[in-house]
Amino acid sequence: MASLPKRGPSLAAVALLLALGASASATGPFYLGLNYGNKPPTDPLYLDNQFDLFYPNGVCPVMQGCRPSSNPVVVLLHGGNTNNPLVGPGALSPLGQLLLTKGFVVVVPSFHEVDYDLGESYLSATQDIARLIQYVRFNRVELSIDPARVFCFGHSSGAFQAYHLGLNADFAQPAALDPLEHESSRPDFLIPWGGATDWGCFDYANPATNPIISFLIFGATSMSEVSQDEIMLASAAYWLQNPDLYDRTTTPPMCLVYNLEDQGECGSILNVHDGYFGTLMLMLLGRACGGPLLDQPTCTESVLLDALLHSDVVNAQIADWMVARAWP
Repeated sequence: MASLPKRGPSLAAVALLLALGASASATGPFYLGLNYGNKPPTDPLYLDNQFDLFYPNGVCPVMQGCRPSSNPVVVLLHGGNTNNPLVGPGALSPLGQLLLTKGFVVVVPSFHEVDYDLGESYLSATQDIARLIQYVRFNRVELSIDPARVFCFGHSSGAFQAYHLGLNADFAQPAALDPLEHESSRPDFLIPWGGATDWGCFDYANPATNPIISFLIFGATSMSEVSQDEIMLASAAYWLQNPDLYDRTTTPPMCLVYNLEDQGECGSILNVHDGYFGTLMLMLLGRACGGPLLDQPTCTESVLLDALLHSDVVNAQIADWMVARAWP
């Protein structure tokens, strides 16, 4: 396992990278178990900072001898709280495989597994994913990617992470000693699939509401320990409506993907994937577009797709939306 070099790769580093790559009939080269973090291999969390990297046909890293190119890149964030490193392009999701055929470089990261017993919140994982985005932007030349065409797809908890990265504070640190940390961690486009957007809409008195919410989002043993302000400040709907609080001058265009036939009412929701959360975000985007966002692409390019359609249809719709943004 090794990290891609950041600048001026040595011959030994190039040889190692080539050894990690392989070819697949329908895709370009791919690299497994690369590392984007700053932890030594002896650190127990080192493996949480690995990522798998896949290229479309005709594209590869500059250090492999390819001509410089500038392809859009998509970061695919898994749901749940476990990491499952891939074994090759065949293990990619159908959407990931489809996006390779459309010319996207595909990145699938592992990130921090939240330890409920220690009272950790999702932010430990968010910081990892933010660094991954900074990593690909910093190494844009070597990786043959366009730092202004960074797409972030997330499912379930991965969708919530995508919202945080796109709408909350940027993790960039202009004064950091590590130049990688000078890069923005905000994606240019978001594709959240089934992510909760307002934690205040759940019926926490109902035992059917997932108790993991209190651990994963708030680091609390129960929601009775969480204030209404904390609930509001942790909600993507709030981040969207208050860009000034997060030094955000733009809002990424969004392709929202939700089960639109399963929509509850705010205050009685039990399911973290409830379709109401997508409808809410589209409505709030509409309101924002009546104000300072009026002339931004967000207002004309954001869409809400129905996840109940056949998966191939939904994946094709997502890919079409991404292609139209990547090559306008």
